[in-house]
Amino acid sequence: MSNLVISQKAIQLASNLELLEGEITPDVEQQMLDLSKSADDAGLFLDRSEYLIKYFKSFRDQISAKIKTLENASEFVESELKKSVETLGELSGESFVFKLQKTKGRVVVDESLLHENYLRTKITHEPDKAKIYDDLKAGIQVEGAKLEENYSLKKTINTKKIGK
Repeated sequence: MSNLVISQKAIQLASNLELLEGEITPDVEQQMLDLSKSADDAGLFLDRSEYLIKYFKSFRDQISAKIKTLENASEFVESELKKSVETLGELSGESFVFKLQKTKGRVVVDESLLHENYLRTKITHEPDKAKIYDDLKAGIQVEGAKLEENYSLKKTINTKKIGK
């Protein structure tokens, strides 16, 4: 099968998944099964997916940076407005009026000076997976835990067929 056909299958699957917002319909599931039966189809799909993941993560990071910039600018403007209103009592424009409004008091805490009656202790119980792994690896029986074999998928270029 030509690389163009393989690539088109991978692109079609990615497009269908995007259009369906990730929903796996029976048709998409069949496309995924067909694609996974061919090493070339699957390899190209994974390459394209990896590229798109990096692209969208970069896009997300750029958007997050823009959001953070806007949040910081809003906080700064609000802080400066508050200072002005504290000084002037009121700030009026054509469309907006700013005044100070009393709200619920804010608790300011110096934890080092608090009596223990005002401190809460949190106790969490969670498995120490690193210790469990080390003990199991050393042959120590750990009740409630076992070490399972784990495999990851490794994709390489088929160099035997490239020269042909």
